[in-house]
Amino acid sequence: MASEHSTSSSAPVSEHESGPNDSLEYLPPITPQANRQNFEMYMTSLNSTPPNQGVADHFAAERERKVEQVDKFLRYDLKHEKIVDLDKFIKHALHISDLSEREERVLRSIASSQEFDALIEGYCQGVQREENRYAGFVNIANFAIRRMVEEGITKNALGLIAHVNDEGVSGSWTERKPDIVWIMERIAVYGRLGIDPTEVRDAEKLRRDAEKIAQAVIKAPKPRFAWGDFLGWAEFKLVDKVIKRAQKTPEVAEQGSSGAVSKKTKTKSNKAATSNPSTAGSSKAAPQTEPPQPGAKKTKAKAPALLLRNRPATNPISSGRSSGSKRGRSPSADDDFQRPPAKRVALKDEDRVSLIALQCAGYAMEMLNHGAIRTHVIGSLFHDGKMRLLLYTRSRSCRTQPFSFIDDPFKFLVILFGLTNLSLRQWGILDLLTPRYLSEYRYCSECHRLDSGLFKIKDGVRYLTLGEHTFEVKEVIVFPRGLLGRGSWTIILEKVEASGARTRWVLKLSCQAVARAPEWNFLDAVDQFVAENPDEKWILNHLPKVLVKKEIELNAMDFEALLGSDGDPKGIGYESRIMRAIVYEELFPIYNLYVPGLFKKAFTDVVKCHEWLVKHVHILHRDISVGNLMFRMGDDGNVYGVLNDFDLARFVNKSDPSPSSQHRTGTKPFVAIDLLRDSVSRPIRHLVRHDLESFFYVFAWVICRFHQGAEIVSPPLMDWTTGTWEEVRTRKKVYFEPDPEKKVPMPTENYEPLQGLLDDWRETWQIAFHDQQHVALKRASPEMMATYDEETMGGMITYQKLYELFDKYPLDLEDVIGEDTGPDESEV
Repeated sequence: MASEHSTSSSAPVSEHESGPNDSLEYLPPITPQANRQNFEMYMTSLNSTPPNQGVADHFAAERERKVEQVDKFLRYDLKHEKIVDLDKFIKHALHISDLSEREERVLRSIASSQEFDALIEGYCQGVQREENRYAGFVNIANFAIRRMVEEGITKNALGLIAHVNDEGVSGSWTERKPDIVWIMERIAVYGRLGIDPTEVRDAEKLRRDAEKIAQAVIKAPKPRFAWGDFLGWAEFKLVDKVIKRAQKTPEVAEQGSSGAVSKKTKTKSNKAATSNPSTAGSSKAAPQTEPPQPGAKKTKAKAPALLLRNRPATNPISSGRSSGSKRGRSPSADDDFQRPPAKRVALKDEDRVSLIALQCAGYAMEMLNHGAIRTHVIGSLFHDGKMRLLLYTRSRSCRTQPFSFIDDPFKFLVILFGLTNLSLRQWGILDLLTPRYLSEYRYCSECHRLDSGLFKIKDGVRYLTLGEHTFEVKEVIVFPRGLLGRGSWTIILEKVEASGARTRWVLKLSCQAVARAPEWNFLDAVDQFVAENPDEKWILNHLPKVLVKKEIELNAMDFEALLGSDGDPKGIGYESRIMRAIVYEELFPIYNLYVPGLFKKAFTDVVKCHEWLVKHVHILHRDISVGNLMFRMGDDGNVYGVLNDFDLARFVNKSDPSPSSQHRTGTKPFVAIDLLRDSVSRPIRHLVRHDLESFFYVFAWVICRFHQGAEIVSPPLMDWTTGTWEEVRTRKKVYFEPDPEKKVPMPTENYEPLQGLLDDWRETWQIAFHDQQHVALKRASPEMMATYDEETMGGMITYQKLYELFDKYPLDLEDVIGEDTGPDESEV
């Protein structure tokens, strides 16, 4: 049975010690579909704080919907990208520590087969554009996967195939085009081509279907893929038009010939090519879209490096360019990654993050935020015949040193072998709630819109069970942002009660730092206090009611081993994370209260709740924003303001009432001026008055930008949202400068009665900032210098002062339904 505040919860998957961490973000629930007239408005208004100055910090980047705008901030998310050893990546990301004798023998037979060598040779032929290499690579990869399945060393349970993309992807604002994608054959091919894999087909029908698939996967998809279709991706860059393969030495040639496949194996492979509806089952090399260039010589492949059972590879992966490269050996192993694409202007980038790195990270970001609920993304980058693997998580990313998959085909096959054996969770997809694209053929009709029905089923009901509760999955109302951070999803759920009534709930899924206390810890502390002090039960009207709280282990990969600091003196390392799910009642944003009296009443409720939390249970919220001030309609018909989202909250130690942080906390338009300054060189103390300052920004934001529950056209105060933290800090300081001729934003028609309150409140902050500056510059009077209290700005910023200000503008009683104790009939 649910309690008034925190109701029954499912047993957590694991137990974790919790502690502080500030690099988190969260977007809370919003209004029902009927009131969500402008989805972009919510993407603009609701956002929380990640660790540095990455994409999630600057929601204006996504509002622009331009890749270059997003990439300007994405470079910060790559600041601490790590370079790792390829074998280490294979072990921890692809879960291959050694191979059985049979697995190794099969992979070597494929690598040395004439069919595979012909495909490699075709890939190396001269081309004029990088697009001309896509089909060749797809045929190489799919041929190898097909052979592995035929030989029985992999089941390829997900039906992994490579598919040319080279097309924009549906389901996000920005236009990004990964060159080749790893997809599930049954979803991305069968549905688009009208092939039913369960149909009984004769040999001729199988042959025709195989041909259809073989032609389809080497072309851009029609219609477009969606981000939810992909398991991974590969990006290609053209450096040399003709790829020169390394010559075999006599010793190596002899070694390579010993693994040649028998005629029987070849016959089996050729037969499978026509009998199984897969792309590269064909043993024939794909026709080249570009003719061979004059002077291109056919050379034989170099024998692969060994990855033997029970011992590591005997031939280390070269970090430089292959000896056959036209450019010779590079002085830097990472030059090919850092060099911008041809005919592109290099970024002026002190962080040395290239356009290529940003491009790859952009694909990962879209998959993390708009494709599925993911913990990580695996990608790959190809420069001609060289390949590197990439991994992106919510804490850090890494890339391997490059190696030549042309001259080391065995290593390449080991990688493909690992990819075919990955489960959905090992690909990074949370199998608790997968996107519809992985269960049915369905494409997103809107190319530049977010897919709110990402987890719905076309013809039926999608159920989700959490603990003892089963829900119907409805629309996504908030998508994650950025590359680093919590990556929080907010999804509407419906529950059919025993009475038959339907109730709406909100699921929030976040990939949170293990060291960070879950938000339900703070709500549990309130429950415990109220249980011991029944007279304080009223506070539960102003906090969210929780139904389910659950932790899900992210044990699909040993992230720490791959992304850890490795003794870095700066302490930069992987931040261990866990997926946390919390289900709570649906709440509504405070700006839907466009009757001034009701809005002011709910706003005051939230301020009083904030004060109560600080004084009674020593909780400082630290993320006062327009998305976290909500309201509910009580069973008694009253409106109650609700303070929501405690992901950034901290327990305030009595001996140290002002927690400090090296990361900014809060949502940029509502962050206090003090907290917008550089937090790296000097830790920032987050004080109670900083939250009170944020309350002012929310008040001004709502009454100046909203009318009838929706943002007006060309709303003011946009300069609080765009630019760097320092730029926003400067603009806010200008806003408070006393200037009788300066025009400041005025309330909309709905909120005109609150004009006086806004003016007086702004004037209070003007005086407080003026006195603070004079004290800092030692220009204040000796008396003020001696008594000035920094935490209350000389006594100007306190709860009591705010209540006195609000009391100057009493509520119009006809606008108020009632107080917590119920309505007074004489006033209704």
